[in-house]
Amino acid sequence: MVKLQYTNKIGVFEYIYFFMIVIYTAMGTPFTKAMMAFYNQPLGFAIPIIMTLILIIRRKVNFSNRNLYIILAIYFIWLILQTIKYNQIYPTISFFVFYNIMIAYILIQVYQTKMFLLYEKIVVLLSVVALVGWMFMTIAPNAFGSLIDIIKMPKSETGIIRGNILVFSMTNLKIYQAEQVFGLTRNSGFSWEPGRYATMLLFALFFNLARTKFKFWGNRNFWILILALLTTQSTNGFMALAVIIVFLLFNKKLKYSIWYLILFVPLVILIYSLPFIGDKLSKLSDMKSTQEKVSSDLNSSNTTNTYVPQRFDGLAFEYMNIIHDPILGYGNEENNSFIKSKVSEFLALANGLLKVISRFGLILAALFYFSLYKSSRFLSEFYEIKGSAFFMILYMTLSVSYDLVTIPFFLAIILFSAFSLPEQKFMKNEQKIEKSVNPKQLIQA
Repeated sequence: MVKLQYTNKIGVFEYIYFFMIVIYTAMGTPFTKAMMAFYNQPLGFAIPIIMTLILIIRRKVNFSNRNLYIILAIYFIWLILQTIKYNQIYPTISFFVFYNIMIAYILIQVYQTKMFLLYEKIVVLLSVVALVGWMFMTIAPNAFGSLIDIIKMPKSETGIIRGNILVFSMTNLKIYQAEQVFGLTRNSGFSWEPGRYATMLLFALFFNLARTKFKFWGNRNFWILILALLTTQSTNGFMALAVIIVFLLFNKKLKYSIWYLILFVPLVILIYSLPFIGDKLSKLSDMKSTQEKVSSDLNSSNTTNTYVPQRFDGLAFEYMNIIHDPILGYGNEENNSFIKSKVSEFLALANGLLKVISRFGLILAALFYFSLYKSSRFLSEFYEIKGSAFFMILYMTLSVSYDLVTIPFFLAIILFSAFSLPEQKFMKNEQKIEKSVNPKQLIQA
């Protein structure tokens, strides 16, 4: 008995829905952050719900899934314990976690393994738009900036972003001026900042290399993603790229790996010499100076806004949260955390690597990372590539700077092994999604 990959038909609406999921995953504006919290965006909140209801009806999504009930039950029990612990209920935040789990489940039920290819294709398409936008932003910043000011989404401008038009975010040209390489500004793609856009690119790059068995020549998507990653000038992005390179070498024959090493070693040295990599890593590794800066910034008289410490400091602060609430975590309300309640209400910790432990506690975090490993192993078996833990390592590397835990698409990858059809195999380097067979025809003798 051989089970084939899931080849369900993807219609126009399903394409549109998944495109929406990718845009919301980037969280470029308050409007597209509304799958994570309300953000006073009723329309941004309502659109995914309406679209999801249509998708459920169209695809006749079946919710009779034992693993889904187990996961929801575990989370519900944790919520009850949190309510007892704090003697308070946080219905809105709790709702969004339930909501994100359900969206993740629906994504897996409708798209199955197609979601990896769809994600890659859509991110590549949006990266072409981002590269064109970045080029105009570089060549004609004033004229292009004036155009963005006219057509941008309401309330999309931030300290980092001049404006967002859903498919592209124009970076504020002044914000990264001191870190620019060759005078080129950083590309934020369709997200709220360059580093977060780099995170989106790295996941697409992983799926591309796994799908093509690490093919470079003729792999147009790969080169678009690499070029887009270069324009982000993201430290975290290049650290994660190192994981991809190791992943590549691990899957090549020894004689080819040696040649790749000869190519990559000088390239790594060159990249490290760039100011946004080497200088930044040197500053971040000086824990004493960065902690003094955090203390100075928090104690300054004009500190009235949220302060996000650098990634290594964020990890140290998150560790303090874990020590204070190791078993159940501080819960869904971040103000209950040790750092917020005892250190400073202005501190916001962006990382997700340790936050999954500090927020949900050791037990739930252990289940989370176990599920992550199982899905990572599934990906390696599905694509028939070596390295069952590589996706997990990539995810954890990117999570050092960003909290990806409950974002629906990323959560769908984490829970994929729990909700997907069993024993699927990738039969070829699939490029198209349109042709399909009935799911009942998956099992062939």
